[in-house]
Amino acid sequence: MEVASAGWQLFPDLHAAGSDVYYNKTRPDSFYQTGLEAFLKMNQLRTIEICGAQVEYCVDTTIRVAYHLGFQIELLMAGISTLDSDLLTATQIKQHHAHIWEHRFAEFVTADTELDGQYQK
Repeated sequence: MEVASAGWQLFPDLHAAGSDVYYNKTRPDSFYQTGLEAFLKMNQLRTIEICGAQVEYCVDTTIRVAYHLGFQIELLMAGISTLDSDLLTATQIKQHHAHIWEHRFAEFVTADTELDGQYQK
């Protein structure tokens, strides 16, 4: 599928503003050749919220890279997903990664958390 093709379009019910900035990601690492790191640092954004699919690929890679680039990561577990593998269920994959990330690479937030750098579980 080509970048910017119909399959790359955002869902129409996503509440996007005209001022939103988007980057096309073609690798598991959201920072790889996207310009995202430069944008965040240019705008002095040090805390980021990560969501996405395929916990064991894209989400995990992006969390670890963001951490090593110096960003504080806030993660809503309900905002990430994956599929069952041949070895583990999707729930087990999420639980395993959550155990690794929590208080090491990321802080977990709830839907009620104000995302201002103050964390609550």
